[in-house]
Amino acid sequence: MAGTPEADDRAMASLGARMSHRFRLAWAAEKSRRRMVVAAVLVIAAVSLVVVVSLFASLAGESQSYRDGYSAGGTAYTAYSDSHITPAEACRDVAAEPQGRPVHDNLAQWVQGCVDAFNLAASDN
Repeated sequence: MAGTPEADDRAMASLGARMSHRFRLAWAAEKSRRRMVVAAVLVIAAVSLVVVVSLFASLAGESQSYRDGYSAGGTAYTAYSDSHITPAEACRDVAAEPQGRPVHDNLAQWVQGCVDAFNLAASDN
């Protein structure tokens, strides 16, 4: 009876059996087997490429955030060298200003770069 769970299960079982049979027939021919292997290798290569590109992009973004913060460290030192706050607090204050930190930058990486430059500027004086 169509529409009952039992009929649906049989249809799926027969669909699975048909797909399995078709796969075995295709695998038997050398030309088809070669095509399937090439297709599988291409899919694996494409997925690997996407993963590598996305990882590289995320690492490059963190590095850019650090460099942007490092560029602002001297400004933070100039503005806050006479006050008695920590370099991290000074950098967070600079980041909170309207032109302090680019929107796309990772805050933690930016502050770390800013603190490193702040400390370098403090050690030079």
